[in-house]
Amino acid sequence: MIVFLLAVYSACIGVVMTKLTDIGESIGFKPFNCYICLSWWIGIAHGCLGLLTHRIDIIDVVGIGGLSSILAYVFVDVILYRNR
Repeated sequence: MIVFLLAVYSACIGVVMTKLTDIGESIGFKPFNCYICLSWWIGIAHGCLGLLTHRIDIIDVVGIGGLSSILAYVFVDVILYRNR
């Protein structure tokens, strides 16, 4: 359960920084201007922090990064831009 919550949190941060506030465009280089890349790296960072505080394995770190990038894609392409 904690893995899924960390992935959702990472995806939300990545989407908000790149698509909703345009902070990533002002920084201007990867991974900050790509919501999928940013969600991946934030997921990896949250997973590494989760290794220290929770009982998750090293494979869960990669899973958090991958799931957060997939969720970021779903958030942007399906939810945000479906009605436009």
